[in-house]
Amino acid sequence: MATATTHTSSIAPDPARITAILAETMRDPALHGVPGRIPGSALALAGRTAGGERVDFLHGTTALADIPNAISAPLGPEHRFDFASLSKLFVSVAALSVVDSGLIDPHAPLREIAPVASGPGSERLTLLNLLAHDSGLPANTPFWHTDPTPEALWNNVLTMPLVREPGAAHEYSCIGYNILGYILETATGQGLAEIMSTRVLTPLGTRNTGYGPIDPARAVATEVQGERGLVQGSVHDELCFALGRPSGNSGLFGTAEDALALGLMIVEGGRGARGRVLSPDSVSLLGTPRIFGENAAGRFGQAAGFRVRDAEFMGAVPGLGHTGFTGTMLVVDPEHGSAVALLTNRVHPGRARANVFPLQRMVSELVCLPGGEVE
Repeated sequence: MATATTHTSSIAPDPARITAILAETMRDPALHGVPGRIPGSALALAGRTAGGERVDFLHGTTALADIPNAISAPLGPEHRFDFASLSKLFVSVAALSVVDSGLIDPHAPLREIAPVASGPGSERLTLLNLLAHDSGLPANTPFWHTDPTPEALWNNVLTMPLVREPGAAHEYSCIGYNILGYILETATGQGLAEIMSTRVLTPLGTRNTGYGPIDPARAVATEVQGERGLVQGSVHDELCFALGRPSGNSGLFGTAEDALALGLMIVEGGRGARGRVLSPDSVSLLGTPRIFGENAAGRFGQAAGFRVRDAEFMGAVPGLGHTGFTGTMLVVDPEHGSAVALLTNRVHPGRARANVFPLQRMVSELVCLPGGEVE
């Protein structure tokens, strides 16, 4: 079986070659080392190569036509994917924008803003702890399917006990990012959707991104879930759905083009298409590891929201990025001036055996690395 390999040279990646390889991979995944068929029905890519050229690719339909109640149409540039945890990157940028405005001291205890979390060490919890997943909070909560009301669930999230001291270890925490969203709302006096729109999406110049629910006819379908049936246009994440409110953890819907805009803002040192989003100091926090974690591919750095040099989905790209459970990815390589957003609905119609890491690695290297090539 062929595998994705990287060759670095002065030759810039060729957009036509990249899209041809993607088309081949959709027809025959094994041809380029992607095991099994690509799960789901849709794939969208937007990128800027290390040579500065633009790459765009759309494949498939918004849903499988034989799924009950599905709205299936050829994938177009207007269709929105459930970003899942790519939402955390946008929330991280929103948080640092609030820091730039002087409304939050990232080193100060969060209890100066609101009484969040509980247990030993919670009085020392800071914004930087939440951003870098070293808060000491658990990964998630079992209460999303047992609490009787969204209000009870929200209270459990906001008062969640720490499982270790802040700063002691890396543990990816959806709870932490829900608390982060609440902290931003409290510090600014605005709702999270308004914060996101004014501080991030508008200066980025995005056109098709925002919190759901959205019109199912404009949405790429995700999973068929128990009592919910087919999820198309409402958030896939169970905790976010149970809360019934804009969340720091998940909930944004958008396009590959709009996700790419976030990556290019980093490449441009904090400037978006329609205005400055972040200060250079805050941009630096997005790519500077605060702590390190490990996964199946080895060690990676964890900065404010973004992972740094995570080979599991970035391959050999020496940059920063993140993935989302629904099959989404953003990778940024400031050194080469490149970025790529790859969106799939890998959990459609079900999440079993849906592995897109090989595809993500291949795409990251093809777009971001000079001379990146698949043999």
